[in-house]
Amino acid sequence: LNTPMATMTAMHKFASGTALAEAGLPVPDALMALSGDLLNTRRDRFGDEVVYKTAIGTHGGGTWKLDTDDPVNPMVGARQAFLQELIEHDEEQHHDLRVYVVGERVVGAMNRYAPEGEWRTNVALGGEVVDVTDELSDEIVTMAKRATDEIGLDYAGVDIVEGEDGYYILEVNPTAGFRGLFEATDRSPTT
Repeated sequence: LNTPMATMTAMHKFASGTALAEAGLPVPDALMALSGDLLNTRRDRFGDEVVYKTAIGTHGGGTWKLDTDDPVNPMVGARQAFLQELIEHDEEQHHDLRVYVVGERVVGAMNRYAPEGEWRTNVALGGEVVDVTDELSDEIVTMAKRATDEIGLDYAGVDIVEGEDGYYILEVNPTAGFRGLFEATDRSPTT
């Protein structure tokens, strides 16, 4: 199982993104601030739309896509929140890639497609999944393994999205659900 310290780092999305960026891995640009004024005045660097998310959240909860005119706060309830660059390259249906790493191996991967009218791809929100385990490039395999290792996890679900200029790691999930993996691949994460 993942150690408590590594799990805590991974659960805090901004902290894990910072750790990945410091290790030279590609992550979307992000901004966290204690001041609402600072957060709102600097958000124009993200373009017309931005992702607003709580630092800790699961199953797509605590994540919104906003116009850059919508005011934001540094806190959502009792949780710290931040802005993150929206990475999209398919205007028809938002999708990303979830790569499951256990130990030093990739045990499965799936493309996750957002349900109609939604931009989040989470299976818990109705996202559809397609097995791509045997189609992963060496670049993606290396990226997923490195991200898992840099955070210090023994197993993880690494979310990767393709942008116009390459791949970005969105999150490294220390408690990734395997329901979607089994649905996509008919494979257990332990095999």
